[in-house]
Amino acid sequence: LFLSGLGLYYSFSGAKERDVSLFYFAGHGGAYDGALYGVDNKYVYPSQLRDALLGIPGKVIVILECCHSGSMVTANGSDSPEETGSPDDFNRAIVDAFSGYTIPIDSEDDEDSLKDNTGELRESKFIVLTACKKYEESWNWWYYGSKSDQSFGTFTKAMFNGLGCKWSSGVYSGSSPCDKNRDGVASLGECYSYIYNHASRLNEKMGGSNIQHCMYYGDKSYK
Repeated sequence: LFLSGLGLYYSFSGAKERDVSLFYFAGHGGAYDGALYGVDNKYVYPSQLRDALLGIPGKVIVILECCHSGSMVTANGSDSPEETGSPDDFNRAIVDAFSGYTIPIDSEDDEDSLKDNTGELRESKFIVLTACKKYEESWNWWYYGSKSDQSFGTFTKAMFNGLGCKWSSGVYSGSSPCDKNRDGVASLGECYSYIYNHASRLNEKMGGSNIQHCMYYGDKSYK
């Protein structure tokens, strides 16, 4: 159903042009083709996902927590990894599946330090946030027994922290650290910048050296 687009069609069948739809995928991602894999071993390629989501009226926010999810913005025809893995190298990629993407131009946790790279504007209806770059993995940490409620995906926990939510309960703490301009509303760009600067720190805190850089494409000021 998902491959044929029927699953998405039924899920978003009530959407109107003024609506905002959210597509959130947490699962496995293919290392070379960027495909999203389901529990039944079926998969969907970035271009297939894009074509299916194009049929949904209005704005569509796409959040992908899976390994190699940065394949949504990869050079056409490219199947080789970035040599250094730096954001500047990734900046040279041609947008393939969605719209422009954004990267921080320095290490400051500041929305103003984001740099836009506009791609296919005919698909500007999309805002996409991925957990990592194309040749990176999206890390998860697992506990069992009495500590099972402390298990988390690095990307999602960084997002929760930035939005001021307690991981164990999801309860809002009253303030959002990612709200850098203190206007009381966290933009997706502010959220992205916070995750970018904190995800790898979470991995280090867990005792690993696993670096992952989330990617963002679309209007960074979107509230």
